[in-house]
Amino acid sequence: MTKFAIRIIPIAVAPIFVPVWIISQILGTTRAVNKILIPTLTMDHKNYNSFLKTLITKTMTIAEGDIKPFLENDWYYDVFNVHDGLIKMVRKEHIYEFTIWISQEIQNKPDNQVVPHYWLDQEFRKWLNNKFDTDLPIGKVMIRHIAKD
Repeated sequence: MTKFAIRIIPIAVAPIFVPVWIISQILGTTRAVNKILIPTLTMDHKNYNSFLKTLITKTMTIAEGDIKPFLENDWYYDVFNVHDGLIKMVRKEHIYEFTIWISQEIQNKPDNQVVPHYWLDQEFRKWLNNKFDTDLPIGKVMIRHIAKD
């Protein structure tokens, strides 16, 4: 009886997955249209080549995983972004250690405290300075970061 139940449950539930898959595809497509096509269509293009270049560039940017140009003023990205070069310099063991340390720090802070831009990046730099006795600049906007008012 248990073998029958184990085999029949996936078969019985299978019709539910197709509508869920279709809905997710529709939602994903509308997000892509909203992030790529609509901004491209609203730009002032002088000719078809300019339009096509912008469309292809935006599509490839998203496909390569660089979503920052589409986030505009996303506070979440600004707070939790850490410079890629900084992460690549440090071994995974140290990143795990930092993750545990920062989670404890977050638990000790009040919930209604305002979080400044590039907070995680600055905390990572402080932690690296303390752990390895280095002198990484803190409080400065580094390399790719753009200072915001």
